Amino acid sequence: EQILERHLFRPYFEYVEAVGFVLFRDLDTEWAGVNVWETLAEMRDLKIILLDRRNRMAQLLSLKKSLLDHVWYVGRDDKRWRQQINLSISRDELVDFIDRDLANRAEFLERFDRHAIFPIEYDDLLTKPASTHAKLLAFLGVSSARLQPGTGKKETSLISSTVDNNDQLRSELKGTLYERYL
Repeated sequence: EQILERHLFRPYFEYVEAVGFVLFRDLDTEWAGVNVWETLAEMRDLKIILLDRRNRMAQLLSLKKSLLDHVWYVGRDDKRWRQQINLSISRDELVDFIDRDLANRAEFLERFDRHAIFPIEYDDLLTKPASTHAKLLAFLGVSSARLQPGTGKKETSLISSTVDNNDQLRSELKGTLYERYL
């Protein structure tokens, strides 16, 4: 709680209507040896923005590339050249990733079932930013504002040009419950 008090719930200017932070629901479980999820779950007035990706293969690809190049975020105007990284993903690895992600999401929703949760699709932020921002501001109950992203899109290559066995994976998962996550 000290970390939250020191870094999040510190005094702000009077015009600040909402304060937020990012946690990866599958990675960030402890801060200074304290279970951050249990601490947050006890905060009844906490509003949660749950950002998801429809395309779990793109999510896995982004994770694998970040583990290789150690670049997790890029600035909105970052135009630095990055080496093209091509990967193969096995069917079992992808299915396991999707299963774990869906189970983690369900566990998260259960833990925070008494909180206001606003789900946002990553893809909607990119394709419909104005309407997504308007819904987000309404959810937070804050004044209308022009939101500007501070980060940019790191992965700009198409999956088909980055995953060597993309066609094979799509073929193997066609007609399964996993197809909708590709």
